[in-house]
Amino acid sequence: MTPIVCDKCGSPNMSTSSFCARCGAPLASARRTRKERKRPLFLLSALMWLLGLFPGLVRPKVVILFVLAMPTAAGLGYLGMFLLRLGGIFSGPAIAAFGLVTYWTAWAWMFYGDTCFPSEALADFDGTHWLLMLLVTVTPIAIAALALGL
Repeated sequence: MTPIVCDKCGSPNMSTSSFCARCGAPLASARRTRKERKRPLFLLSALMWLLGLFPGLVRPKVVILFVLAMPTAAGLGYLGMFLLRLGGIFSGPAIAAFGLVTYWTAWAWMFYGDTCFPSEALADFDGTHWLLMLLVTVTPIAIAALALGL
């Protein structure tokens, strides 16, 4: 630890001291250090921002259902695409669409913070959440199209 030098008398003090041990004057550098410690940490502010975007992360029920819905949605999507490649013109897209709706519902719950009908969650979304919903909706479709060579 580096000592703090008193501005008034010049004597060295411990870095945790608020007042000079020799003359009793308040230590200016100690005040700055305490103020710097009071600033929120970057990690904490980033976590608060993330929880503002995904309030479902703090709800165990939403997290469990999200984790269960993702493989279900992926399985339905891939099954639908497989049936489409086999020639199932109606059944393939219908099953893939049901997988997309399952996927979309899980993300709506994560962004909303509770399980409900997707229309109820979407009614409360702001511009950022709508942009995120668009992003999570278009991404799997684009990946599937690239994987199938469509």
